[in-house]
Amino acid sequence: MGRAERLGTRVVRAARVLPAGAGLPLVPPLVQSVAFDHPRAADQDAVFAGDRPGYVYGRYGTPTTAALEAALAEVEGAEAAVCFVSGMAAIHAYVTGCALAGRGRVVAQEDVYGQVRAMLDRMRHEQGADVVYVDPRSIARPRACSTSKRYRTRSCA
Repeated sequence: MGRAERLGTRVVRAARVLPAGAGLPLVPPLVQSVAFDHPRAADQDAVFAGDRPGYVYGRYGTPTTAALEAALAEVEGAEAAVCFVSGMAAIHAYVTGCALAGRGRVVAQEDVYGQVRAMLDRMRHEQGADVVYVDPRSIARPRACSTSKRYRTRSCA
């Protein structure tokens, strides 16, 4: 470090720790910060790279998110749970990690949310993803498009 921290830095850091002997809260505190401080840039880099535990930026997780994930895993009897900061992040993770990992087919309704459609169209164009849009008013078409080998074209709608 070498040089003294400025007043603003000292004030922000002073409010982070509970006074000694204060006890632990029964409910974990909500961490609303989107940025996390580390003593050295190398420490932050190690956390960011996944080489050591910790937090860097809210998009990649916070103590509050970790507590929610642990609670959800416990309730569901699962090994782990993953939470996302947005619906689009969750949809993208599912489509790329589950549906397309085995080169599966994505069947979506024609009037799906615009950004989801844009993402699926981009994946279809750039990665050759098998994406089919169907009329949401017909139960038979989505079922046929997702299970029948007969429907290997994009004409399931």
